[in-house]
Parts: sequence; structure tokens; C-alpha cells
Amino acid sequence: MRGTIGQLRESRYELALDFQGLTKSAIFARLSGAQVWGLANRDLREPLASRLYDVSASPSDREGHIIERSLHLAETAGVSISKSYFPPVYNNEDASLVATELDRLGTDQFIVMHGSANWQSKRWPLEQQAIAGRDLYRQTGMTVFWIWGPGEKHEAHHIAATAGEGNMAAFSTTLPQLAALLRRAQLFVGGDSAPFHLAVANQTPSVGIFGPTSPHRLGPINPADQVVTSLQPCSYCHQRRCPLGTRACLETLTASDVVAAALKRLSTSVAKVG
Repeated sequence: MRGTIGQLRESRYELALDFQGLTKSAIFARLSGAQVWGLANRDLREPLASRLYDVSASPSDREGHIIERSLHLAETAGVSISKSYFPPVYNNEDASLVATELDRLGTDQFIVMHGSANWQSKRWPLEQQAIAGRDLYRQTGMTVFWIWGPGEKHEAHHIAATAGEGNMAAFSTTLPQLAALLRRAQLFVGGDSAPFHLAVANQTPSVGIFGPTSPHRLGPINPADQVVTSLQPCSYCHQRRCPLGTRACLETLTASDVVAAALKRLSTSVAKVG
């Protein structure tokens, strides 16, 4: 911890923007030694964070997208950023490694799917994921790569094996290499987790599967991208574990719902090769 704080202070940052609105993010911003700007109190996930700010932004639109809220904070601090601009997070070496792996596998037209999540409430049933992967391969002829992160490798292999022909667990990647892989993909399909947001940032055609979190706040910003959700009386509870123990918002989503959205998104995108 001391080493991390030392590195923060050595950089002599002048300004720290806390987009998370958490107590821990505000603490690290404060420990950097920079002037700290944060979200308005009503926009904070943990209001205690506001005590560590030097300046708070004015309230943003409660129903607005999280990107709009973050840009509002940046603009308050005098920074102007286009919401359509996301700088690449990978370099030529990352892209070259991914290209080599794809050449080895003999594929250049593929779909990337991600079936896991840290939140128990965000996990779409594995059997439906496998059916979706199977049907997407059958209807498009494109290889379906199941990506995985720490602790997810076994699950990715299981889903791919259950889905059968044309489905496989993806090769191991770093985060920048994953970004390079997503950039090459014809489509990404997955839930509200880091790979989904990385795909959206890469401008990869995407289908988001949403249950406990709101696609209006966290979904794709490209209107051509698709969102699949099943509205329930308890929808968008934003809880890590389903308070009712049913996960009805995801249990009622079928593979055919997701495949239909995927085919619709593919029909509006330009195929990418290379």
C-alpha cells in the first residue's frame, strides 16, 4: 500500500477525477496529493466519498447514461472529451500476437462470447449460453470464441464443449490482447461486465445481456448495438445477488432471444476482415 501511495505522489498529479463515486476511489484520489473533483452527492454510490472532494460537480441527469455522467464531471473540471472517442488500449505487438493466433486457428470471421460475471445476479444460465453459441455457429458459419478471465477458464471450456461444433474456448490473452481480439471480431455477445464495455469501446458490434443493471445507464452507446433484457417487477435492482433468489430477469431470457438480437446486429454491420 505504501508503495502504491508513493508512486501516486511521485507523479505529482495536479487533478484527480473520481468517476466511481466510491469511498475507496475517493481515498486513493485524495492520497495522490492532487486536487480532487467528484460527482454530485446524489450521483455517488457511497455519499461518504464527497467528504474527500475539493470540488463536486452539479447533479447530472438521473436517467442519463453513466458515460454522460462521467463526461459531465470532466467538463466541470474543464476537460472536453467526445463521447464517441475511445483511444485504443492495445499496441501493434498485441495486435500481432492476436493475428498469429487467429492464423494458427485458421479463422478470420468469428464471434466472441463471454458467459461469466463477478455478480451472481448477472450470470445467464449456462445451458442457454451453450444453445446460443450452437445456434449462432449454425446460422452464421462463424467460429464462436468463448473468452475467459481469472477463474473462468473451466467454465468457458465447458460451455464451448456443450455448444459443440464451431465453438471453442479462446486462447489466453492479456487485457490489451483481448481488446485487440475484440477489435477483429464480427460481433460480441455478453453480459454487463468488463469485456462487454471493452467491446463497445472498440466499436465492435455488440449485443448486451442485461438483468439486474439498467441498459439505459450502462448499455451500449451505439444505437445499432442490441440489448436483450426481460422486464420484471424487480428489474434493475443493481444487487450482486438476487434479493428474491430467483434471478427471474435472466432465467426468463432464452437463447432464441439472444440469437435473434445477434443476427439483427450482424445484419447492420460491415464485415471486418484483418
